Amino acid sequence: MGSKEKQQISGTFVIVGAVLFYGMILMAIVYSCYQLPAPLADDVDLALFSEGRAWKHMQMLDSFGIRLTGSVENENLTPDYLLDEINIIAKYANQDIDIEIDVQLESGSFWLEFIDPYVSCYQDIKNILVKLSPKNKPTNSSILVSAHYDSTLNGKGISDNAINIGVMMEVLRALSVHQPLDHTLVFNFNGAEETLLQASHGFITKHKWAQDVKLFINLDGAGGSEAALMFQTGPDHAWLARLYSEVAPNPYSNIVGQEIFQSGIIPSDTDFRIYRDFGRIPGIDIAYIGNGHIYHTDLDTVERIIPGSLQQSGENILELIKHLGVSDIVADPSEHAYDRAVFFTPLRLFSVSYSSTTASIFNFSVVLVTTFYLSFKKWLNIDTFITIALLVVMIIANVLFSLVIGGIVNIVSCMSWYPIPALVIPLFVFPIVAFMLFVQRVLIHRRYRKKGFSRYSVEKNTFVAGMVMLSIGVIVGDTLNIGSVYVYTNILAYVIVSRIISEAFQLKPKTRLVLYFIGLFPGSILYLETAFSLIRFLIPVLGRIGNYIPPELALGGIFSIAISFISMPVISIFHNISKKELKTIVAVFATIFLCTLIYSETVEPFTEDAPQRVYTSFIDYEYLDGTKGTSLNIHTLDYIRGKSITNQLKFPGEPIPNYCNNPEWYCDFPYLLPIGDFIDHNSMSHYEVGSLPDHLLRPSFTFQSEPYSETTRMIDFTFQTTERASLVVNTSLVKSWSFDTEIPDKEIVYFLMVSGKKETEWNFWIEAQGQELIRIDTSTYEVAVMVPEFQALADQGGPFSLGFFTSFYRQNLV
Repeated sequence: MGSKEKQQISGTFVIVGAVLFYGMILMAIVYSCYQLPAPLADDVDLALFSEGRAWKHMQMLDSFGIRLTGSVENENLTPDYLLDEINIIAKYANQDIDIEIDVQLESGSFWLEFIDPYVSCYQDIKNILVKLSPKNKPTNSSILVSAHYDSTLNGKGISDNAINIGVMMEVLRALSVHQPLDHTLVFNFNGAEETLLQASHGFITKHKWAQDVKLFINLDGAGGSEAALMFQTGPDHAWLARLYSEVAPNPYSNIVGQEIFQSGIIPSDTDFRIYRDFGRIPGIDIAYIGNGHIYHTDLDTVERIIPGSLQQSGENILELIKHLGVSDIVADPSEHAYDRAVFFTPLRLFSVSYSSTTASIFNFSVVLVTTFYLSFKKWLNIDTFITIALLVVMIIANVLFSLVIGGIVNIVSCMSWYPIPALVIPLFVFPIVAFMLFVQRVLIHRRYRKKGFSRYSVEKNTFVAGMVMLSIGVIVGDTLNIGSVYVYTNILAYVIVSRIISEAFQLKPKTRLVLYFIGLFPGSILYLETAFSLIRFLIPVLGRIGNYIPPELALGGIFSIAISFISMPVISIFHNISKKELKTIVAVFATIFLCTLIYSETVEPFTEDAPQRVYTSFIDYEYLDGTKGTSLNIHTLDYIRGKSITNQLKFPGEPIPNYCNNPEWYCDFPYLLPIGDFIDHNSMSHYEVGSLPDHLLRPSFTFQSEPYSETTRMIDFTFQTTERASLVVNTSLVKSWSFDTEIPDKEIVYFLMVSGKKETEWNFWIEAQGQELIRIDTSTYEVAVMVPEFQALADQGGPFSLGFFTSFYRQNLV
């Protein structure tokens, strides 16, 4: 034991080595984020993808302004431009390619589980469709490429999704001059995605071309530009991700995006879901996720698109389609509908993809080798399991401490990290790391040292315990079909190999440590790159998850878990740090945390580059009890810890009391989207104001009820409204209805109603049981309309992205 004790590494060497090791990895990760291909000008060879040409399409959509479904910009200006460009492409296309163009106006309805489950109804929504087929060679297999051109009420939606309209138009042009492919290509420029995925449903369930579609590529955006991420694929069909990995010249993919997105914790969705669930076809989802602060704001402009972004995505998509177009698999993908894919792109240098079966073999092989090695060394003993228990206690303590830190940050400097993401390092990472090292010292190091164990023995026991915990994590993750467990498998594999080499050659302590860091390098890159990308994406998302969950608590929990697991293979070497060195680390980190906390108290949570999304509604309401009036209502989806937005935006008079007696009825309030459970109604501000302008369309809701059978009556409705409306219906007495969906097992049901026409009429019927009256609340909306009250808010300026709509809200008994 004494000789081993003499061979210990100095704590300073360990600290410097760890700082250099993780510092270099993080610098490499940050550097890789901004590596984009050089954009090609608009005069390059027509067979190549040109960002210059794609950029012009994006700029043209930008010039049209906000493109809301039902607006002139979305229903006339944008489609007319797209059709003009498509006709030019058709004119100069390869003579061996048939090009068909169709404008689909579609109506329908469907049930969708999204935040609050609801019935989605659409009428006269538009898809601009282009089909490329090999001439004189009919096929019954098509590849769908889809992107939406509509935007939200807050901005022009350049990264979401004009950028992909530009990319798709240029890909269409390049393929039109290419040699014919073996399969038909269908391009869907769809005009109603921001209305919660309606146009894609209209195509895949109703259009004549849809029946031949075998797979799809969906293009969307959830932030700024940079590189487009392939973040969803399947379901099953591992060959799709593998093909992307093989042919994409500028690959960027990660299965973590798929697992986070499909978990439902992100308040967003894409047309991928509709094509997958209603079309029953496999596909790939590609999206820009760079600067999430500008997502659905008026800052999402052409000026913020980074050159090279379109080139990166366009080249990938073009090559992917070319290879899919000649693949025999496309004729009948169902024969290859097995195995999910695991995919990732280390430092965006190359792409890796393999099936879940291969992943399971790799995962369990690494665990078996690890178990065999630890058993062969006779390191699996009672001390190992005691250390495992202590590590579990350490992780639990770490999580609890992180929640305390999150609470402190929330109280002292709520959302200060939102405009300055780098603040999460001193506010969360430093105190969590310092606390973890302290707990490790108290729980493990001190316990074993008091029992006479050498530092070598303490280090060995902790190392073995960490490897066992990683092995358990790999087994559990694989059993639960979590593909992203690959990061732990790679850490485990390379660390064990480096340890075996060190033992075999009896390397000196410092050489052993260097080799250990080399072994850690591949797995640490994968882990830290995934964690960095995830945190970078989640920081803007956590700011817009509503007012129910303090985002600082979520951030603290995420960091504590991430740090705890990345520490498993390295925490053993920190036993070489002396008590004095540990005190210095804790003191330095605590000082940095406190100084940053004091500074962050001066940081405003929202800035011009990271604005707060504010939604203002002017409502004319009438309740069942005869109460009538008009009110100006302000709310935000961004977290504000219960504060009223009126602290910053000025309004005349005092706000009226805000309360919600009927949450199941959406608080007797018109909701533009079915997100009642997502908004804290009590964080809204309400003001009594004058009446709505006379030029706004007044809705008409009429009905006729007649006996249908001995126990039921038939109610026919006519609802004359604007392009957007909603119903909230008590379905407890509803036996059947005219909508294309089953009556859900939900008493109060929201109906989202969207039309491609400014003025529209909805006709539907309900078969009701008995003579008891049914409550139906109706709301109509005019979105992005400007009235004097809205203009007064807009003129105040400030770090806000303002969205406006007027509404007529009525409660009815029928």
